[in-house]
Amino acid sequence: LDNITPRNASLFIGALRRNRRLKKDSPLATWSKARLLRNCKTVLQTAVEWGYIRFNPFKAIKSPKLARISHQFSG
Repeated sequence: LDNITPRNASLFIGALRRNRRLKKDSPLATWSKARLLRNCKTVLQTAVEWGYIRFNPFKAIKSPKLARISHQFSG
């Protein structure tokens, strides 16, 4: 775990791909990458708190911008 750098973490998130059975080698949706980044940050922050690593390499990565969806209800 100590060998993971912020650069490694960023490359990991950027290189994530969908399951090839669904769409051949297409990138994950921005929302999916944001969710995975959040999960990685949480898991590695716990590793920091438990003393397994000194710093969280995923903490340096900014979450991707997510599109806002406005819902309109007719009543």
